[in-house]
Amino acid sequence: MVKKDLSSPLKSKVKAKRINRKLNQWIKGELQTSLQEIGQLTGSTVKTVNAAYTSQSDHLTGTLLGNRNGDCFYRYNGDVLQSDYNAANVILDRGTDEEITRTMKYRDVKLVLLHRTVRYLHSIGYSVSYALENGWLSTKFKKDALAVESEYPPMGCRGRLSSTKGEFIQLELPLWR
Repeated sequence: MVKKDLSSPLKSKVKAKRINRKLNQWIKGELQTSLQEIGQLTGSTVKTVNAAYTSQSDHLTGTLLGNRNGDCFYRYNGDVLQSDYNAANVILDRGTDEEITRTMKYRDVKLVLLHRTVRYLHSIGYSVSYALENGWLSTKFKKDALAVESEYPPMGCRGRLSSTKGEFIQLELPLWR
């Protein structure tokens, strides 16, 4: 058997980028083929899901609360998860997610996740502003998250939006005290 030595770096950055891109495309094809073969051998089905925001989402809440830093995913409540474990579970959850389809654009996936994040925050009694101030939500989502939050009823009130006028109608008691 004869093998080429690949330990020395390529001198031309342009050439190195082009070769790296081709190798990356090749390995993705090989991986896909291997997964299909393993699926056939084991009688399993292989499902492809949308990859957008899988490494930035918290698999336990299904939200964008938390931050990934290297091999660690820091949840909003202080828990630390191994980032690949967290992302793998997000991918697993996407297999049964009816809102996020494989062909959705990443902007649409982000919007679905922001709606989930705002609903979750409100359910535990917090606002997007509070989540941003405490570092629970990345500042890169600030503008979009605040816009999504404005579509929901004010914090601390049970109610619904009027279907005719688009205004908030308050019901009996405050939800949070």
